[in-house]
Amino acid sequence: EVGHRWLFRNFETISRGALGGPGLSLYWAAKYFLRGITRSRRLGDILSLPFALAPLMDGMIGEDHKIDGCNGAYFLGKLTETSISLSNIVDEYR
Repeated sequence: EVGHRWLFRNFETISRGALGGPGLSLYWAAKYFLRGITRSRRLGDILSLPFALAPLMDGMIGEDHKIDGCNGAYFLGKLTETSISLSNIVDEYR
């Protein structure tokens, strides 16, 4: 997310946040890890079923804590005449 903020440093923030939380990241990691270990898509999917509940817990995680473990982030902003400084971006880190 900080990378987005630097990339869009000439924009005023309207909204920003996580897309999919750490629970979804955990599920995807477990699923593809188990697919690789078993060398079977079907068996990996079956063995990863207990992890399918993890994304349901993402709603219990606050936005400030969700951002570090999310599987994607978004930034919506408005173009401005000024640029945000690197120190201000660091201060904005959640």
